[in-house]
Amino acid sequence: MLQLVEQGKMSLDDPPPMTRAGNRQLTSAIYMAAHVQTAQPRPGRTYYEKKLAEGKSRAEARRAPKRQVTKAIYRSLQPPKNQTLDLAA
Repeated sequence: MLQLVEQGKMSLDDPPPMTRAGNRQLTSAIYMAAHVQTAQPRPGRTYYEKKLAEGKSRAEARRAPKRQVTKAIYRSLQPPKNQTLDLAA
């Protein structure tokens, strides 16, 4: 990213470039979940419209629900905080 700034192709205020690496099936599933939430009048749609009202571009506003879906998936994969793993058994 520093090279792009030095070459004048981007400024430090620009968001970092999105990586295209990753699991395509997982990315597609997250996209579909976020798309369904924003396509119908649900909290996801309200959140999307809030991001648009904040002045975000449509692409940036579309990424916000995807981030929320990703965070929810990650939290569901984590063990409960009050549960300890007993390795002695």
